[in-house]
Amino acid sequence: MRALAVTLFHSALDSYARSVLPERRKASLPDLIDKSLRSARAFTLDRRLYNALVEFDASRHLVVHNQGIVTDTYVSRVMDNRFLPGELRPLDGQVLLKYTRLTWYAGLVVRHLTTDHPPSV
Repeated sequence: MRALAVTLFHSALDSYARSVLPERRKASLPDLIDKSLRSARAFTLDRRLYNALVEFDASRHLVVHNQGIVTDTYVSRVMDNRFLPGELRPLDGQVLLKYTRLTWYAGLVVRHLTTDHPPSV
């Protein structure tokens, strides 16, 4: 059930970002938002936020394509990774809360890019 929630949050943010951002190249969700910010010269995406989006994107990929099992690609992409290839990536309540907040805040960043409303928490 938690894996479904991660997929749902990611899908919601990805669909929203791709529908409103001018960037049309195929890119991962973190890169789509980051490149759109850079091209709009609005502001640069905070590296902590970018890294959290990379982890979120990579975790969704594990859930959808690898039954939640950590891969070498996951290990190389995620900055603060503490898992080894072959381990199950646990998705506990703390992770879900983190991804929920990340989805909300990244959505606000995307909204700021497409409107005159600055992101606020």
